[in-house]
Amino acid sequence: MNSLDIDLEAFCSWLCLHEHDVVGYPGTFFRTPLSVWLSEVSGQTYGVDGKLYGRASYDSCWAAVAPMG
Repeated sequence: MNSLDIDLEAFCSWLCLHEHDVVGYPGTFFRTPLSVWLSEVSGQTYGVDGKLYGRASYDSCWAAVAPMG
């Protein structure tokens, strides 16, 4: 998945479906709403840091964090 694959409308629809759920926390890499959504739709763990996002690397400490769901 790359930046061209992000569908803003799909993400907004997902947020509306989870309107009453906690779908993430600010200031975290793997528990923001965008990272939870990316992880859910891709089936892989994604992290978000500001304007950057990417799949967790298995050779880093990020790989130990599993997506919510």
